[in-house]
Amino acid sequence: MSIKIISCSIFKNEIRKLIETGELSYQVDFIDSMLHIYPEKLQIVLENYVNRNKHDTIVITYGDCYPYMLDLENQHNIARTPGINCCEIILGHTLYSQLRKEGAFFMMPEWTTRWKEVFKSHLGLTQENAGYLMKEFHTKLIYLDTGLVDIPYKNLENMSDYVGLPYEILSVSLSNLKDSLQSSIEKVRKI
Repeated sequence: MSIKIISCSIFKNEIRKLIETGELSYQVDFIDSMLHIYPEKLQIVLENYVNRNKHDTIVITYGDCYPYMLDLENQHNIARTPGINCCEIILGHTLYSQLRKEGAFFMMPEWTTRWKEVFKSHLGLTQENAGYLMKEFHTKLIYLDTGLVDIPYKNLENMSDYVGLPYEILSVSLSNLKDSLQSSIEKVRKI
């Protein structure tokens, strides 16, 4: 039985860096992060992956991205990285919770470059309703800088203008992601 890892593409650069530095030594299959917006489609893709690899042990690098994620995770050959979403996985529970209480809306590098696609095309948000919605629940945008791509200042400025919230940049390490992956790998090794 081999170990397979399937991950949201939101972590593609970060996981590839862990592989490049020798901190992770498994092949990883990535699924387009835009499926997060379409949970039914994400469920089908993940369940098909699990069914195709049912004789292997599987690490799923996702948060609670669709309603039945726990059902998938509870299968005997699967472990999932702990965290409600990708931001908690990379920040760790304590820092994530603290920043959420401050009203943060987090931006991972991949979605920052695709913010227009997310807000306008997939969610259908105009500048007016995006601003209203974001200000209802958030006080600021926080870009999670993993140090692997140039900070997209222009995208951050444009998104900030579009939703009417200031942005901050927070440098984050890959240690929480690495630890989450390693603990999940250890779980499936015991299966």
